[in-house]
Amino acid sequence: GPERLELTTYQNQLSLIAESFRLTLTSILFSGRNGSRPRVVVLSSANPREGKTTVLSNLGIALAQADQRVLLVDGDMRLPRLHEIFSLENHVGLGEVLTAQASLSVLETKIPNLFVLPSGHRQDTGLLFKPELRSLLRRLKADFDMSPGLKGGNADPDYDYTFFPEIGAAAADAYQQADITNPRSQIAMAE
Repeated sequence: GPERLELTTYQNQLSLIAESFRLTLTSILFSGRNGSRPRVVVLSSANPREGKTTVLSNLGIALAQADQRVLLVDGDMRLPRLHEIFSLENHVGLGEVLTAQASLSVLETKIPNLFVLPSGHRQDTGLLFKPELRSLLRRLKADFDMSPGLKGGNADPDYDYTFFPEIGAAAADAYQQADITNPRSQIAMAE
């Protein structure tokens, strides 16, 4: 298909943009406490269209290319896009799993080691703050090395690292002052 910015690290592996995502991933992976690799990374911003999905998909691709099993979890309950980017269905996903309407079923992408849990059809952003999400993330850690996904900007001790797609104090300040129930942000897990 046509080249997409969200897939640059896969479609144009030798580009400067792809290399930038790999370098960013390296920085994240070496940011762990006491020399450990972060298990959970949150990608977040206060507003839509700031590049969360682009950053998420490219970091996930870069990690999958490094022979890690990666699950992208689309928790953007209002405007999900990961299923479109990877040409997958969105009939059942995170919303249905969190409400016990469906069992966990991840979808394989055409990129080796890269999987997606789409958002599903539930548009209830309150699901992202239920204890079931924390339980699901713990369960996913057993099966995947990293699990980037969309998540409300919830500061949680289970997350080891926070990444702002628009690097800079203005973006960080906007996030700190934002409504933490904003559904437009993303998660990543690594071991």
